[in-house]
Amino acid sequence: SEVEEEKLGQWLVDRGLLEREQLALTLLRQENGELFGDLLLRQGVVEAEQLHEELVERAALILSRLLPAPVSFEFKPGEKGDPRMCVLDVTMGDLLLRAIRRLPDGEILQKLINPKAFVCAQSDVLLREQKVHLSASEAFLLSRVNGRTTTDQLRRLVPFSEEDFVKALAGLITAGLVELSDAPPQAPVRLALTQEEPEVLVDETVAFEPHQAAEHQRVLKLASEIERQHYYRRLGLSPGATQDQIHERYRELARMFHPDRASEPHLRTLRSELARIFNAVKDAYDTLSDPERRARYDQFLRQAEAGHEDFQEEERRRKAQLELARASKKQADLLLKAGDYGGALPLLEQAARFAPEADTLLLLARVELRNPMWGQRALSHLRMAVSLDPQLTPAWLELARFWFKRRQVQRALACVEKVLEYDPKNAEALELRRQMK
Repeated sequence: SEVEEEKLGQWLVDRGLLEREQLALTLLRQENGELFGDLLLRQGVVEAEQLHEELVERAALILSRLLPAPVSFEFKPGEKGDPRMCVLDVTMGDLLLRAIRRLPDGEILQKLINPKAFVCAQSDVLLREQKVHLSASEAFLLSRVNGRTTTDQLRRLVPFSEEDFVKALAGLITAGLVELSDAPPQAPVRLALTQEEPEVLVDETVAFEPHQAAEHQRVLKLASEIERQHYYRRLGLSPGATQDQIHERYRELARMFHPDRASEPHLRTLRSELARIFNAVKDAYDTLSDPERRARYDQFLRQAEAGHEDFQEEERRRKAQLELARASKKQADLLLKAGDYGGALPLLEQAARFAPEADTLLLLARVELRNPMWGQRALSHLRMAVSLDPQLTPAWLELARFWFKRRQVQRALACVEKVLEYDPKNAEALELRRQMK
């Protein structure tokens, strides 16, 4: 950049990493042809990692100023850069996301978003699998993209302000992680992610077994993460895996996460999550089982340095999911108090997906019970709630009323007795037992 405030020395002064007098003295020591960054490293003024991060932030700022500018750009192939220049260890998608977050006004980004268009996952695998560092809002929004909702519908589903929503979606579009389409994508080989089923109440135990509750949690967690994992990790293999290992692992995972398992009691509410995992595993297998496609993918992984995911980054993402779950539940509580059950439902579903805690599942079940067709769904959530917290009295009593209403007195009575085991003087439980006898 030729802009004075964007030059590296002035940038570091403005960031408080370099004193103005120190800048002047350092410039006096600069040898002919020596890059200022090399001089800073030689003098020990900054560490290499810190300098790299500042160069990335400076590039993002410059890019944020170029994005809304009324100018055109042209790429000229064949130009040779200075071999001494620093090559930033970030993808272009990452830089674009950083730049858009810096934009003070989201109005220009509104032009990128067609309210009637469908928001779809990027069809280009190289763009979709690029290494980026998403903010909490971007990660959450990306998790809600399924190709079947329009921009307007998606806006109503997420608990963001208008400005935060526009910035997050515009960032994902500009970085190439999602794309807008005039119609939902045609994907006949993929399984449907949602399926409404009539209420069929079969003979089951009162609460889930520990291994069932653990698998329920595992499916929820994997469904929220797997589409961000590279293909080898999806199969639980290393890049050096043999074709036999790939075939065997695919067969194992396909059985473990096939959507047909949604007929099992503890997985009834997770058909879409099972399908999401199954489809992600199938995408990985389709590429890695084909030698030519695998070779291209391996080359991409080497270039993008995305062969592994940093543990700390995964921890940050998980923390962001937990924060969003808490925010969604808090907003849902307010909507429930105002009588807006339709608005609370998607928020509680989001909260239960990212942080399936017992009290959240209880709230979700109570909302679902207002729909006569969702009895099985509500039952599964109530059973999961008491499996996670065996002394959650409101959930046991809700289960008791659920069965009593359906004239299943013995099941209802068993739920009441669970409460009286640890709280023998509970007035509501005693009254329910009196009504049942």
